[in-house]
Amino acid sequence: MNPTGTLEVSGRAASVHAARVSSLLPETAAECSAPDGWDDTLSPRVARLLRGLEARTHAAHRITGNFALSADQLHEPVVVRRALAFALLLREMPIFIQDDELLVGGRTVYGAAQEPKAQLFPGLREVSSVSYFPTYTAPDEAADGLPPGAASNHNAIGYGRVLSLGLQGLRTLAARRRRELAADSGGLQRVDLTRRLAFLRAVDVCLVAVTHLARRYAALARRLSAQASLPERQAELAQIAQSCERVAEAPPTTFREALQLFLFVRVASMVESYSCMPLGRLDQYLWPYLRADLQAGRLDRLTARELLECLFVKLNEEIDLSSTDDCQRLMLAGQTSDGQDATNELSYLCLEAAVRLRLPSPKVGVRLHRGTPPAFFQRVVDTVTLGIAGLPELYNDDSIVPGLLRFGIPVQDALDYCHDGCSEITIGGKSDFYPVWTRIRHLRLLSETLADVPADVTFADLLATYKARLRQAIATAVEAGNARDTALARVSPAPFMSATLEGCIERGLDKTWGGTVYNMTGMLGSELVNAANALAAIRQVVYEEGDIGLTKLRAALADDFAGMAGERLRLRLRNRCPKFGNDDERVDALAAEIGALFITESQAYDNPRGGRYCPGFFDFAGYVTQVKDLGATPDGRHAGEPVSGHLAPVGGTDRSGVTANLLSMSRVTSLHPPMGTMFDIKLHPSAIRGEHAGQKLAALIRTFMALDGKALQFNIVDTATLRAAQQEPEQYRDLMVRVYGFSAYFVELAPDFQEHIISRTEHGL
Repeated sequence: MNPTGTLEVSGRAASVHAARVSSLLPETAAECSAPDGWDDTLSPRVARLLRGLEARTHAAHRITGNFALSADQLHEPVVVRRALAFALLLREMPIFIQDDELLVGGRTVYGAAQEPKAQLFPGLREVSSVSYFPTYTAPDEAADGLPPGAASNHNAIGYGRVLSLGLQGLRTLAARRRRELAADSGGLQRVDLTRRLAFLRAVDVCLVAVTHLARRYAALARRLSAQASLPERQAELAQIAQSCERVAEAPPTTFREALQLFLFVRVASMVESYSCMPLGRLDQYLWPYLRADLQAGRLDRLTARELLECLFVKLNEEIDLSSTDDCQRLMLAGQTSDGQDATNELSYLCLEAAVRLRLPSPKVGVRLHRGTPPAFFQRVVDTVTLGIAGLPELYNDDSIVPGLLRFGIPVQDALDYCHDGCSEITIGGKSDFYPVWTRIRHLRLLSETLADVPADVTFADLLATYKARLRQAIATAVEAGNARDTALARVSPAPFMSATLEGCIERGLDKTWGGTVYNMTGMLGSELVNAANALAAIRQVVYEEGDIGLTKLRAALADDFAGMAGERLRLRLRNRCPKFGNDDERVDALAAEIGALFITESQAYDNPRGGRYCPGFFDFAGYVTQVKDLGATPDGRHAGEPVSGHLAPVGGTDRSGVTANLLSMSRVTSLHPPMGTMFDIKLHPSAIRGEHAGQKLAALIRTFMALDGKALQFNIVDTATLRAAQQEPEQYRDLMVRVYGFSAYFVELAPDFQEHIISRTEHGL
């Protein structure tokens, strides 16, 4: 608790700022206690690792790469060149082992510093996490403006597959498939056969490179063990070496080895694809190893927790390059592929570690369903009441799985879903997923429609014209998305990631060529809430009340509601017309009508990889950054002002309480967009205090689930605290908030993002 008696928002948030170092130490645990039954005192080792993270000791090993392939390598097929460039980076990348580490590996190769991400995090200086790949394409091979080394990410790669088969098992699988194709091409054209054989050779190059990285770390650990003065550290380093040697040659057999191989695969995927690579269902693919260790007595729970916390610290080594949004997400609990509850002891440990560490990464999502164990559900509720900026995100199996089934995903895979680098729904280890390349901006499209229709148009014809434009906009977006898709396949295959994805080795096809099981392209539906609000306002003011004609409305919009008359009209449009979030059929039905058309039209299109477009309702940073050039709109929004994020009501317009919010939301989520959506709720800190606060929060979550909610995140902070943080940022360095699917330090956000968060309606329970 802080001196004012309100719950702290973030507690021990580890970052790169020295001002926050005191919040990382165990003695601060009492400031924001963990739920009853959770030990909140960090081990001395983890506390020291956190101090090292804060001091950025790992950053000393970073280099900015300027590497080149040899002349003879440039004659290879592009996919092989890409693999050779990847191998060169792993070979030249500095390696390091820090004091107290039990798990090793980290990306140390980067591009030269670029301009800061000024729109979202002003003042952030960084080495570039992209643009460091050695040049491997000829000038005439560049396509659609994509540079060499361009990457698709947001993929939950096949960690479980790698752990099960091991690096050498994947090599064996690829070699066997090469022999099979060479012996019997199955009627493939020679050019196609050559392409597939080249891909499988590229896979082997990548797997050898990761194996070599593991061996380098094993040798370094052996060397440091011989030099260590303390017997305890000698033994730890020897065990690190043993784990690295094991996973270089064979699948892991213990929890420690599985964590180590996971980390090597993680590092390799970040080198190949730069960023936004989610962790998938970590508690599912690591649980067999922990369970075996616990049963055999090789580990106890506290040691397992310390290993997990060591991993979490390692996952934060690049936070200083992205403030707090590095898109590392893990998904917990949910169901198994046969529909049984999947919650296990590692689910609890991951949630516990996240609470104890309060680190920006990984972002934790929890899958809930009707059969979630009451004890775990209560743990989730207890965690939310701590107010740790969206910890955890909540995902509703009872709504998401039906949406995937409608999209054509078989039930066993639909039950195995996770989220990508943000909040979109995907199938981990089996999907090539491009979630953010295609987007429809509904409010912008409505503004363009309104500007072009005749002044005497009826509302029915206005809506019909808008729908026709929506169909055309989707077709245009698909055309552009498919062009980028095709270009990426030509210039930037991803043979390492593909090796982990089911289907790619088996078919001899890179993921960018359609090799994996599900080859989806996301279609983002943005600004839907504002568009529905605007249509409802037009219908009421122009067609029902009739005192404002379309010509007068358009003039007011063009002038951004200038003058007293303009401001009166703006307030009327904003405050006296139906608004989404109030359980008002007049506007909710419009949102559902537009949303249904968007979903139906989008998923009717195919992409070049043999997959379909997968629609969902998301905005991300675009709700602030990409509407600055959008003029005033009929929902009472000034020119340049932000719009609603995802499916949340426009801040300040939802006046009927949080249940009404959810009822409006359900009109759209019940349409089951397969990529999902996120719903944000801002709670006043008083809502999570008091004898029955937990019960009320649990009831709210269950109501959300019953109303077909997809994903839910909470901001638990009061407006007064946010305003104080704007005035005295140094006093609120560890204040974390939810932005658009990730947590960020409030004082590091650009002012317009800060204002948008403040504007969100504050609810009680």
